[in-house]
Amino acid sequence: MYVSKNFGFSFSTSKSDIPLSNFLSALIGKSIEFSMKSGNVRRIIIDQSDDFFCGVVITLKDQRSYASLVDDQGQVKVKISDLADLEKIAEFNFWVINKLNGFGMYQYHYGACTLPNFASMITSQYRRDLEAKRKVELAKLPEKAPAKQEKAVNSRFFHGLAFEMLVQARDIEEVLAKYKEIRSFKYEVASVEALASDDFPLLGMVSKVRHHVSFDSTVDSHLIIKGIQDMMSAVKDRSGRVEVLDDEDESFSVKLMDVPVNFGEMPYDIFMKGLATFDSTDVKKCDLIKALMDKCEKEYAHVFSKEVAN
Repeated sequence: MYVSKNFGFSFSTSKSDIPLSNFLSALIGKSIEFSMKSGNVRRIIIDQSDDFFCGVVITLKDQRSYASLVDDQGQVKVKISDLADLEKIAEFNFWVINKLNGFGMYQYHYGACTLPNFASMITSQYRRDLEAKRKVELAKLPEKAPAKQEKAVNSRFFHGLAFEMLVQARDIEEVLAKYKEIRSFKYEVASVEALASDDFPLLGMVSKVRHHVSFDSTVDSHLIIKGIQDMMSAVKDRSGRVEVLDDEDESFSVKLMDVPVNFGEMPYDIFMKGLATFDSTDVKKCDLIKALMDKCEKEYAHVFSKEVAN
């Protein structure tokens, strides 16, 4: 059955200079388009409700005709139909982001924009905004400002928008095997030994110890995956992050959590009925957006509706 699936993700600006809420709010009502090598164009429309940012990615395909099968007196024949001048074949991906914590849900079906590609567009837009702000701040410095002042400004704008996919910890092998390179593994473990001294005032408490392991690109990725998989029983929930490189040399982070394979599926025919309620001037009222918000607030509130520490 052809289905639409919901996947989880998160955006964070904890180390950057433009808060996520400010960044997304500034894009509401703006025309955001990205051209693709294939000739297709992707358009992003952003809206908001009281508790969520929401939107849609529309992929406009560069084709003027399409094929279908028809029954002609008992024989199956191919019918080629041409689009009208103002018509375009389009695919739609709806998404929501909780304003409280930056966690979101993304609706995907085969042939549409993937979650990593959506993230790449958003993070590149954020980087452009960050660069524009950096130039403004540098222009404010005196003409012969000390090098350390310029360095301080540049360091403020070094970190961009951090993106992470939410992936089942037990699906590590299947998920990571799809990527071109595994660059590093970050995780936390609870350490008792550090606080085990009899004269320590917090005896009996545990501390969180963070580790960041980088991998040589020449090491067999299967050995790396097996090592990460064996570590997960000791890793603190929500802390496991693997930096990967995809086939287009885009780097992003995969967050390993105790979450479902996906956050619900919908038959494509039902998706199309929901799509019929879409209004580009009021995205938040689309039934598909409302369904995603409802899942975040009720069915999967333990993942999407709680404050998290970065």
